[in-house]
Order: sequence, then C-alpha cells, then structure tokens
Amino acid sequence: MIVVNPAGHPHVKKDLAQAFADWVVSPAGQQTIAAYKIGGEQLFFPNANAK
Repeated sequence: MIVVNPAGHPHVKKDLAQAFADWVVSPAGQQTIAAYKIGGEQLFFPNANAK
C-alpha cells in the first residue's frame, strides 16, 4: 500500500490515506485481513511484518 503524494495530486486526502495505511499494517488490521473468509475459507494472508 502506498499513500499518494499530495504534491503531485493535491486533491487527495493524505491524512485519511495515511491513517488507513497505518491501520492496514497494524496488528488489528492484520488480524481483520486474516479473519476475512468466504465459505469458511481464508482469502488473504497478511504479512506486514514479514521480512
């Protein structure tokens, strides 16, 4: 995930985008992503801390 540079796109809501990006890589965001299932099958396997 990359927050768009507001210098090139002044209409973007940088603060909201950054807050969302921070949440996605947070433990709560990673847990929410991992918990997303359809038909009991996990669809996404978060790895924000993978190296």
